[in-house]
Amino acid sequence: MLLYFALAIFISFVTSQTVPTNYNVDITQEYSDSYYPSIQWSDSFDWKLLKVLANQSSNVLISPLSLRLVLAILYEGSSGSTQREFEQGLKFSKKSTVREQFKESLNSLQRSANSDNVLKISTNLFLDSEIEPKDNYADLIKTYYYTDVVGTNFSDTVTASDEINSWASQATFGLVPHLIDSDSIKDMTMLLANAVYFKGLWKHHFPKENTHIDKFYITPEQSIYIPFMSVTEQFYYYESTLLDAKILRLPYKNSDFSMFIVLPLSKGGLPDLIRRINLADLHRELYSLNKKLIQVSIPKFKFRFKSSYSSVLKYFGFRTMFQNTASFPKIAKGNTTVLRKIVINDILQTTGIEIDEEGSIAYAATDVIIGNKIGLSDTFNATQPFLFFIQEDKEGVVFYVGKVENPLLQDLELKPIQKDDDNLT
Repeated sequence: MLLYFALAIFISFVTSQTVPTNYNVDITQEYSDSYYPSIQWSDSFDWKLLKVLANQSSNVLISPLSLRLVLAILYEGSSGSTQREFEQGLKFSKKSTVREQFKESLNSLQRSANSDNVLKISTNLFLDSEIEPKDNYADLIKTYYYTDVVGTNFSDTVTASDEINSWASQATFGLVPHLIDSDSIKDMTMLLANAVYFKGLWKHHFPKENTHIDKFYITPEQSIYIPFMSVTEQFYYYESTLLDAKILRLPYKNSDFSMFIVLPLSKGGLPDLIRRINLADLHRELYSLNKKLIQVSIPKFKFRFKSSYSSVLKYFGFRTMFQNTASFPKIAKGNTTVLRKIVINDILQTTGIEIDEEGSIAYAATDVIIGNKIGLSDTFNATQPFLFFIQEDKEGVVFYVGKVENPLLQDLELKPIQKDDDNLT
């Protein structure tokens, strides 16, 4: 599996160091595949975000962790009503608590990365070279959010965009070579950009000889023929009557990373599942997962997803930061007139995912192929639209969440919504 993510916050005035990594971990024994849900699992914001975006695109892939990360960095520089909107929208209590939680989450994700599963989280604050950041703010976001302030000459838009795009390309190993163009940063003095790259190997890879063509039901009446991957193995699994869905956990090799697929029991059940799903119910159902022998069949798929978040965040109550009343006095040095010009224009995100038999397009299979088995207790055939999320198991950090309605669609873009922000759903 291959996933990547890039997010940019465009700001009209003022407004990240890569997290320490250790990809070459020497693992001397097989990683124990045991699972029990973390008490502090996920965040209600993750699922609110999915609910809104799911209504606007057939396939969706978002990184709620990364969006919350860049919002937290902005929160550190905010005050007044702008700060209160962050606290209300993200359930933040106080800045000291928030920064400690994010540092632990980022460290936990990096501890789970290894030679089989590469996770790279990069955040840069590109600040116009004529603007001086406040020392305390620069030190704080470096220490807790692993974010560097990078001096950038935005008056030279071509050079500045080349520098930012070069950073994005390196951060995603070439998968996002073009994050912005020179016209989009005209008159800009700051850009906060985040990129996440994840490449993992399945613990139980899908033998290529088992891949076959079968029907996938886009709707109960309409189907398409696509490649399906199959494997029979011991997986954590549960059929939930509360969600009217099957839940399957697919672990990654030698790590605490897992992908979960939530498959509605009925062919047209995904919209209702997304409408009803919430943090508490899904968390509770994860405790019912048991390891058993499962015959799994899931589609191969690959798609890119681009989205603008300004309308969504306004719908969630983040309005002041997009207005000339925004208050970010702790980011940069300057008088009141200058600081009042710090206003966020938009938050843009590019994500991508590719699922194949080995889990990664760049690695060869290293697991032993498991032969056919008898005495199957259950099957998991994802032949209709489904929900998925990828997490770090120990801390319960969900860093990708999405849905698949049509595995053949590969390039999707969600542009700024023109209608009333109060009626996105």
